[in-house]
This record gives sequence, C-alpha cells and structure tokens, in this order.
Amino acid sequence: FAVAHTYYQDRNFERAAALYAGAVSKFPDAPECETAYARLSECYAALGDDEKAREAMETLVKRYPRSRGAEGATANLNDIMYQDAQRHLDAGEFDEAIALAGELVGRAENRSLQQKGRFLLGQAYEARGDRAAAYEAYREVIRNDRGDSGQIVERARSRIEALQEAGLR
Repeated sequence: FAVAHTYYQDRNFERAAALYAGAVSKFPDAPECETAYARLSECYAALGDDEKAREAMETLVKRYPRSRGAEGATANLNDIMYQDAQRHLDAGEFDEAIALAGELVGRAENRSLQQKGRFLLGQAYEARGDRAAAYEAYREVIRNDRGDSGQIVERARSRIEALQEAGLR
C-alpha cells in the first residue's frame, strides 16, 4: 500500500493503480483497503478508464458504506449515472435513459441532482413519444421544488405548456 501511495503522490497513476489493485486483492481485509479503493478509482479516472473507476467506487461504497470516502464515491457514482442517462438520451436510447434517470431519482440524496434526473425523465419520455409520462415527469419537477431548483422548474413549466399546446390535457 505504501509503495502504491508513493506512485500515487508522484502522479504515476498507471503504476499506482497496478499496485493498489494488487494490494487490495492480496490483502482484502487490511485497513488500508478503504483508502486504496478511493485512490484506485482516482487513478483509473485519471487514466481514462471510467468503467474500472466506477467499479472501484462501487466496491468502496459496498465494503465501507459509512466511510467519508464512500460518501464522496456515492456522489460521484450518481453524477456518472446522470451523465450516462444524458448520453443515452442524446444517442436516442430512450429506454436506457429512462431507466437510469429513474434509478438516479430514487437513490440520489442531492436534491438538485434528483431534479435534474426528473427533468431528464421528462425529456426522454417526450422524445420517446410518451407525452403523458413526460407531462407527469415535468410535474414531479414542479411538485418537488423547494425554492432551490432554479431554472429547471421554469424549464419544466415551459415543457408542460408546450405539451398542453400540442393537445395534451
């Protein structure tokens, strides 16, 4: 773990990742594993390997759910989930976007991210042609506004008006 940490501090993420991965595999019950998984995730992210970074974050959250590192990893995983949902929406993969955004709304503790997820749900339903479901998703954005949602509530109102003008009542 110590040698991996030295490479990590020197920003040699490839070598650090290899050593952290080997250490957590060889010594899975060591107290250093919590920090190692967090750093392993950072190394993989710096190397552009988002899938391995996500796996390390998920392992950190599962094995050490009450740790400070797990809190940050959970937030990062939720941000990644939102980005994945947005990518699916942009690619025209509406069912995938809906599934991810729905999961995000259910698990994110960050209210702003929940609201963004609800709005993305509306967009995906609307793009899929399900105007009634889009309307309900946008209404959820408005219903869950606590005065801190900013522009997203106005955007949801605008989409509701557009749906109503298109014949949805």
